[in-house]
Amino acid sequence: MDRTYGLMQQGVKGIVYGRNVIQHANPAGMTKALMALVHEGAKPADVMHLLK
Repeated sequence: MDRTYGLMQQGVKGIVYGRNVIQHANPAGMTKALMALVHEGAKPADVMHLLK
């Protein structure tokens, strides 16, 4: 989360992740969390609850 957030703060326009999301214990939550970082400007602390 922190790396993605940091990249977004540097001006990255999007992200591409594969097995790191698919193999996560909660792939749906990870997808929602990453989408919030990219599309809503959320901070990592704001989305950690989605990974439970």
